[in-house]
Amino acid sequence: MRKNVLYIVCASLISVAFAALGYFLFAASYMRLFEAVKDLGYSIAFYFCGIFGIEFSMPPSVGAPSEIIPDIPLIPDDAGAFADKCGAYFRLLFSADNFKGWWGSATTTLALVCKIVVLILPCAILLALLIKRIYRQSNTKHDIDTVPLKMYKWVRKMTYEPIKNFIVGFVGFVRAHKWVWVCWLLLWAFNLNLVSIAAAFLAFYFRFTVSFDFSELYPQLRNLFVDLQVPLKAVPLWCYLLLAMYLLG
Repeated sequence: MRKNVLYIVCASLISVAFAALGYFLFAASYMRLFEAVKDLGYSIAFYFCGIFGIEFSMPPSVGAPSEIIPDIPLIPDDAGAFADKCGAYFRLLFSADNFKGWWGSATTTLALVCKIVVLILPCAILLALLIKRIYRQSNTKHDIDTVPLKMYKWVRKMTYEPIKNFIVGFVGFVRAHKWVWVCWLLLWAFNLNLVSIAAAFLAFYFRFTVSFDFSELYPQLRNLFVDLQVPLKAVPLWCYLLLAMYLLG
């Protein structure tokens, strides 16, 4: 019972911390959500007006740059300028000067690695021989803990094991109460701008199904990359890699 109370207090503190992070660090995500929901409302109205043949006089807001999330200067405003930049990039990438520069950098790095290996190799061989010699010696003190081992066991018993048991128990508590981790996931979906991205996609979908205007694809993709700045900057890349490895099994 006492542990359950501690788990509830810990879960409550974590929830408050997540909400505080949303208020202080991710406020732009919630303002961007207001923009996306507004676009979604206009698109739904446009969708039903198109179905029933009603004239829709509101200007299209889907694909317009966000006034909340800062723009990405490297991404051009229109598809033509983007195609020109891509062509210039690939021409530079496969140019002779770029290949010469890459080859020179690769040879310099390879020479440095070879120097490091040559310097470390003798020390590694000596260390391996020393470890091998130590393990060849027979042990005459069977079933007797040395003083360092006793200290290690005491420190482990007083620090590591209680912390580990609490963490394992808390994880089991969270798993047993689905609403806790579902609320956390929803909170972080709002914080990381994922809900805004979903709302913006639905807004584009409802408008595109009626207008079928392919010129709206590029502005929507551009806005998608702008919106993705929030989760990509907030969460390190290695976290996404670990999540992908976990999901892929």
